[in-house]
Order: sequence, then C-alpha cells, then structure tokens
Amino acid sequence: MGAQVFLVLLTIYCAGYAGRAYSADDISSLSVGWSIAHRGDLEARIDAWTARFPDQSNTFGPAGQVYSKKGPLLAFLAAPAYRLTSSTGLPAIPLITTLNPVVTALTGWLLFHLTRLAGFGPRPAALTALVWGFLTLALAYSKFLFTEPLATLGLVVACLAAVRFPGWVGALGAGLGLSFAVLARPAALALVPALLPLVWSGVRRPGRILGFGLGLLPGAAGLGLYNAVRFGSPLESGLSPIETFSTPLWVGIPGLLWSPGRGLLFFSPAVLVGLAGFPLVWRAHRRLALTSALIVLGHLVLYGAWYGWDGGHAWGPRFLVPALPFLVLGAGPLLDGWSRWSLALKSAIVVVLGLSLLVQGAGFLTDFNRLPQPARPNDPMLWELPNPAWTATLQLLGQGQLDPVWARHGLWSIPVLLGAAAALALLPTPAHFRRKLLAAGLALTLTVLGFQVDVASLEAEPRELELAAALNTLQNHVRPEDAVVVVAPYAQTWFLNHYRLPNPVLGLTEDSLRLEPRFRLTLSRLLKPGAQLWLLVQGFAFPDPAAELDAELHRELCWTGSVNSFGGVRLSRFLIPGNFHDLGIQATFGRSLGLKASAWDAGTTLAPGDSFCVRLEWEPASPAEGVNTRISVQVLDAAGKLVTQHDGPPGAGFKQPGPTIIDNHGLSLPGNLTGEAFYLTVVVYNPDTLERYTLADGTDRLTLAAFRVERPTR
Repeated sequence: MGAQVFLVLLTIYCAGYAGRAYSADDISSLSVGWSIAHRGDLEARIDAWTARFPDQSNTFGPAGQVYSKKGPLLAFLAAPAYRLTSSTGLPAIPLITTLNPVVTALTGWLLFHLTRLAGFGPRPAALTALVWGFLTLALAYSKFLFTEPLATLGLVVACLAAVRFPGWVGALGAGLGLSFAVLARPAALALVPALLPLVWSGVRRPGRILGFGLGLLPGAAGLGLYNAVRFGSPLESGLSPIETFSTPLWVGIPGLLWSPGRGLLFFSPAVLVGLAGFPLVWRAHRRLALTSALIVLGHLVLYGAWYGWDGGHAWGPRFLVPALPFLVLGAGPLLDGWSRWSLALKSAIVVVLGLSLLVQGAGFLTDFNRLPQPARPNDPMLWELPNPAWTATLQLLGQGQLDPVWARHGLWSIPVLLGAAAALALLPTPAHFRRKLLAAGLALTLTVLGFQVDVASLEAEPRELELAAALNTLQNHVRPEDAVVVVAPYAQTWFLNHYRLPNPVLGLTEDSLRLEPRFRLTLSRLLKPGAQLWLLVQGFAFPDPAAELDAELHRELCWTGSVNSFGGVRLSRFLIPGNFHDLGIQATFGRSLGLKASAWDAGTTLAPGDSFCVRLEWEPASPAEGVNTRISVQVLDAAGKLVTQHDGPPGAGFKQPGPTIIDNHGLSLPGNLTGEAFYLTVVVYNPDTLERYTLADGTDRLTLAAFRVERPTR
C-alpha cells in the first residue's frame, strides 16, 4: 500500500507543477547552483535580488563576494541540472522544479512506513500519509522550491531509522537524516534534543549516542566547511545583525498558530484531527510520540522567537512545514476508527478536513506572489480579519487565474491523464497484477511531468525575447576575461535559465544604481585591466545622469560608445583600462575649455583589433561650457583619413566633484588595419552648430600621440 500512496501523491503534485521559481530564497539557492555548475565556486553572483534585498537571502563576503545565506543542499542538488541543460540549450529551472514534487511524495511514502512502525495497520498509515500530503501545507509546498520539503524528508528519515533499527545502526540513520535536514535548513541543528527520546532508548545507549553523533557529523561538518570556505569561519553564516531571535514568544508563537495571515489553524486545519488522534500515537509508541511533540515544540520556540517569524513572502507558516508530519501522525488512526465516533465528532471532522482541502487547493492552484504580503516582520496585516490574502486568493480563483502549467496553457488533458494514473494506483486488483498497474501509472505520471517540463521550457514573454537577442549578441562577442553586469529587475530567473557563459556576473536592480561601498567592492572585483565590462540594462534609460552606477562606470572605465538596442534592452561595452601613460599634453580649446592632462593605456605599437582607453582631464570655465560641448577622440591615418572615433560630452555628462572633469574614451581599431603611422587626436565642437573650438595656434585639432599598427608575429 505504500507504493500506492507514493503514486497517488506524486500524480496530484505533478498536477500543480508550475515550472518556475517563486521567491528570493529560491533564486538565492539556484544562483549558487549555477555558480557550482558553471564556475566551480559558491557565489550567488548572478542573483539580481542581491541589491534590492542585500539582507534577506544574500550577503557579502570579506572581499565583496555575494553569498547565499541559505543551506547548501538545494544548490548542490540543482547544479547537475545546470550541467545537464547547458549542453541542450534548454532552461534549467523547469527541470529543477520537479524536485520537490518527488521529494514530497517520497516523504509521504516514508510517513506511511513510520506510522506502520508505530504500531498501526496499513489503512491508518495510508490515511495519515494522505491527510498530511493533501490536507496540510505539504500540498502547496510540493510545487515551490523552498527548502522546507527537503528538511521534512530528513526529519522523517531520522525518525524512521531510529524506530526501525533499534541498535546503533538506527541511531546512525537518525543522525544521517538530521544531517540531510541541516544541510537543507541549518536551523534544524537545534532539533538534536528532540530526537534523543528515540536515540537514547533500549540497551547499549552509549553505542547509539555514538552512532547518532557519527550520522550527524556529515551535516555539521559539511555546513561548517561551507561557511569556512565562504567566510573564513565555520561558525559564520552571513546573517545580518537584525536577523536574531528578537521576537517575544508570546507574539511569535500565537502568530504561527492562529494569526489570520500566517496561522497554522487557518492554513492547515487538519492538524486538529492529528492532535485529536495524538493520544492513540502515545499509547502505541510513546517514544515516537514524545519525539514528535518535541519536534513540533522545537519549531514553535525556534521560529516563534525569530525576528521574521512569519517567513516573509510565502503561503502560510512555512517555517512549520517540517513539523507537519509529526502533527498529523494521529490523524490516520483516528479516522480509521470512524465507525466508533459519534455523529457530532464525525461532523466536526468532516468540516475540518473539508476546510483544509479548500485552503490547500487554493494555495496549490495560485501563485502567492500575487497576494498581499507583509512588508516587514510582524506586519499588522498578518492579524487582519478577514485577511487581505484570503480575498485576493478568492479573486484569483474566481477569475480563473490559475498557476499550474496546464492551466496557463489550457492543457486540460494533463489533469485528466494524471487522474488516470492515480486511478491505476487505487484499482482493487490482485497483488501480482497491482505491480504492473503501479509501474504503468508511474510511467504515465513521469511522461506527463516531462511534457510539462517541455511546455514550461518553451514559455517566453516579449521582454524575454528581447533579453534573448541581447544575450545572443553578448555570447558572440564576450571574451573569457570579460565581466558582465546585469541591471534587469526581476529577470533573474530568466538569466539563471539561459546564461551559460563562464564569465563573472553581477546582477543588480535599479536600486543599486546608487552604489553603496559594498557594491563598489563587489564591482571592483570584476574589473581586470585590459578586459571589457558588458552592461546589460532593461527597462530604463542609459546613460542615466542620476544613477551612481552609470557615473561610476564612466569615471573608472572607458565607454566605447557601443550600444546595441533590442526593444527595451540595451547592451553597452566598456573597456577596463590598464596602466595609464601620461601624454604630457595640455591645451585650451576656444576661450576657456582647458585640457589639464591627457593619458592613454596603449604604447607606440598596436595590433589590428586592439582596444585602448584615453583619459582626458578638462577644466571648463563654467558648467555651461561643459554641457554645451562635445569631445571627439579620433584616430587618423597618415593621409588624415578617419579610422575610428568616440564622441561624447565631457565626463559623459555626469556631474563630478570639483572643477576637474575626468573624461574617458574607449576606442577599438578595425581588425584589418595595418600601417606605419596613425595619430590619436582630439576635436572639441558645439553639438548644436557643429562649430569646432580652436586652439591658440588657430587649428581645431590637437594631436595627442602617434603609433603604428603591426600584426603580431606567430
């Protein structure tokens, strides 16, 4: 019957498959998985939420690296999917999001066996697994990429191993299960005392404790190593000073249990049935019952004191998801005695389970990102009744705005086929024939899931097509030593799916255009002299005189003037200068535009296709003169013919401190250029009249340097 439970759960979970990430936590872990697969490090550099939420999911390392605060397990599980899809050209996230449906169904199968080991028959065990799988938050969280389902699996494995194997082997399994949970959610380490009633029992207690410790070692050591590699200390996790246990328990625990916006009793009323059946579990297996109670209590105390007890943007009290199997252990045994209960109790149970089904179905079929979410920890909206999230969910359902892939594309055959697969698991057949039906049902389920992955992989919005065109151009021109900065708000999922270059990436949002010191440090790590920086911007103007990022790039780098536009997406190229060499030339253009200094990072001999930077320092007599002026840095051949040029206002038009304007220009020589004599010159003109400013000798062009172009010898 356990296999039937697994298949029924899996078929329904596949019906909710949406094929996308939902939260900052998802993106943070996926960013690390991308880096593991494509760069072999642990950074979350492609995470475009880094700037907007620097203290939520990510943090900065000692040298400006961007690291995730989340446990490493999901990232390492996602990395193979990135490697697999990198060779096929398909996006990775639709494949990665098949993980939690399988994990949750597997947890339900293990919960069935745990209930059986507690002393109950197949039917109550199946009822327990189905109540947990369909009538609690487990249903909705089967489609998200939050790490709670992985932690849930680890805790159930830990309890199952300890109950199934009475000696040190069981204790070792319990430790390994808890290790799995710790790598998914490091806070699970606090649940060590909760498992002691199962571990500290029977004979040979020292051996069991030793086995438990050995099993826990991979999780604790792995987490410590993960932290040490990133932050230099196994005890440093990257949490900010505000992320502490600062909420009074008399606020956090009631919030987790009965606040309208996050309360467990509102989002999983079925736990009441589990609590009503808890005495049955206590009588059948006291140690398991005690451990279950301690796991639930541990979650309430741990997260009730957490500064953000509500779990941020989520569906219901997500921090309590790993405790749910242990809250409903008694549900199956209670329902199995249905015929013995009074009509009043039966009616109450039907109402509670019916409400649970409605609530879970709503969360399963909609996207919680479209609901009102708390703007800050302990937001008053969490206590509003009726809660805004309820009414918004009902509106989405009423308007038919459903979240699964099949609903978005009108593929109604998908739920029909998955229903048929579930029916194959439930058909009353002889045991020898049941295996074949289960195999057929599993094959059908996985086939339908694979089809949904394909559909999700082919989805593309118009703005994503613009990004695809820009990324194609980038991939055709970027060099291995180049860096990429992406300013595309909320497009981080798309980049995680499609960006496959090994070049370092810093993903920012428009908020980070006002650079803080830590962003400057992170940006400085990308700038390797002689390389290029590509800036991909979506949705707003560039250059933007009000944006500190633009000003910083134009002040420190050399814009080539190259801008490729793809609808609302712009791709610009900057040269990262090497060591500047003073050209020793000063001059005055017109009446009062003084050239105080000039330098470039090239030499007297260049190669075809070379790029170089020119730095000019201007001192206008008045701000207006700088605004109404254009600088043209040009390369001429011996005959005076123009080879290449770069034009722009002094300092690209950005306001700079002090009277001196730093003005950088990036130029690239044609790839087929050769010759003995070329000249680097500068011309100043009025953009309205095109009239050139003259020098003191009456000429209108200043020669800065001479050089030759030779093809490099092999």
